Amino acid sequence: MRNQPGNAQAAKAVNVYAVSIALRAGRTVDHIELPDTGGPFKWLPALHVFALSIAL
Repeated sequence: MRNQPGNAQAAKAVNVYAVSIALRAGRTVDHIELPDTGGPFKWLPALHVFALSIAL
């Protein structure tokens, strides 16, 4: 289920993914590049990032 305007819910499947990547000790992260997901419209993103963390 996902929320819609007007406090309604849509019965549509949604997916949540998590990924962990090991980093080399002593290196610094310069940037993170996300894929171009090719959304249906230029103004409507198809990839939503809710959290991102870099920890030692």
